[in-house]
Amino acid sequence: MPKAQSPKPNTPTVTTNPLYSAMRSSEADSLIFDDGWLRLVLSEDQYLPGYSILHAPKEVFDLHVLDSSRQARFLGFMAQAGAAILAETGARRMNYLIQGNLAPYLHVHIVPRFDWEDSPWREGPAALYPEELRIDMRATKAMPGVSERLRRALARNSAENPMPEWIDGSTLVDRTSP
Repeated sequence: MPKAQSPKPNTPTVTTNPLYSAMRSSEADSLIFDDGWLRLVLSEDQYLPGYSILHAPKEVFDLHVLDSSRQARFLGFMAQAGAAILAETGARRMNYLIQGNLAPYLHVHIVPRFDWEDSPWREGPAALYPEELRIDMRATKAMPGVSERLRRALARNSAENPMPEWIDGSTLVDRTSP
């Protein structure tokens, strides 16, 4: 199995990239899940309520360098997180984006899409929303408490649909209990 690849020489390293710090936030409001290998946080920009980012360790640059059990774990948890976001936000559907062009490590943007989004924005990538629309959407479409609801939904989903033991034996930690 190939080992994790280093970014190209002119690519900023993950530890020096300011996007990495912002996207690996540990603030209580934005952290939804962290088991030491996978980390799910609400995006700082909540113009689409529930927009989250799932991170693998910073040493992992591409999905294909992981062994099949780690790939299954990453993608399986991505699907669980998407299902929880869909249920808790009332979204119409979910978009999943793995790019790694600006922050060169494995992470996926999990983006809920809503019926209330106007055309043509609803049909295109969420990243194309102009800033003036994002400002208005943040003010009018906010969902207070969404991170706590997502924590509970993921804990419920994990209990009802545990990841197979062959993936690595870990289960979701219920962060909703005191």
